[in-house]
Amino acid sequence: MRCVTRAWLAVLITTKKKTVNSIPTNQYYYLPLVAAAFQLREIFKQINVSGKAMAGVQKSSPTLATIVNAPSPHSPKPNEKSVFLAGTIDYEAVKAGRPIWQENMITSLSHLPVTIYNPYRSDWDNNWKEDVEEPKFLEQTTWELDMMERASVIALCIHDSKARAPVSLLELGLGARSGKMVVVCPEGFWKRGNMQAVCRRFGIEMLGSEFDLASAIEEKLRE
Repeated sequence: MRCVTRAWLAVLITTKKKTVNSIPTNQYYYLPLVAAAFQLREIFKQINVSGKAMAGVQKSSPTLATIVNAPSPHSPKPNEKSVFLAGTIDYEAVKAGRPIWQENMITSLSHLPVTIYNPYRSDWDNNWKEDVEEPKFLEQTTWELDMMERASVIALCIHDSKARAPVSLLELGLGARSGKMVVVCPEGFWKRGNMQAVCRRFGIEMLGSEFDLASAIEEKLRE
């Protein structure tokens, strides 16, 4: 666009220089100027339309979900739909600055009017002793247990087949009878057979990839 504008400005300047001492009376002399004006008008129209279209795209994707990060308190509204993000945390992705599956799921569900309980904490300190006498540890585990009970859907994801995931297996045992679980367990996970058996016994949908999890959650929320 800059090249076109500069070209027509050159035409205008050249024409002005030629007409300083005399104003031509030939009507065809002004046709290039008229054409330049119309072309510039069309260019600016396109820029304006494009800008409005971009603004429309941004406004058409509002965030309707409410995100509650651990250990923040939350008072649910009547008939509120909610999702608890159980499962493993990819700390290698955290260190590398890549989004973890919990963040991806929040993005995928952000268009829904739901509350998402996210147990991941960026301020978690591995030096905190895993004991109920440790206030920070007790605060976190109590929050997770409370939110699991409160949630409409428990989405449990094992992000990597190499993960050990003892807490995730505990979460599966706690929520298996609830009727509100959706599980992701990849091929090669060391206890996949046990997870398959539990999911089959209690009618839990088990997926092989986190990429199918968002749609499964939406379907579970509609039940």
